Amino acid sequence: MSEGTMFQRGPSGEIPQGMSVNGDNDAYGTIGENEHVTMYGEGWHRSWDNPGPTGDHSTDHTNGQKTQH
Repeated sequence: MSEGTMFQRGPSGEIPQGMSVNGDNDAYGTIGENEHVTMYGEGWHRSWDNPGPTGDHSTDHTNGQKTQH
């Protein structure tokens, strides 16, 4: 197991307004196994499973389009 700081940006390089882990919007700290992590901002969110089949992807809230990273 390793620890560190993670900072994901939005699909166009936007700075996120916050992070959620398994739907908890004010989450902060260690991300455990099998948790779903989302960085979110105005009009977008970027999420991934740790680990999981969806991988790192962002979602455009206006059209629902997902982009893999």
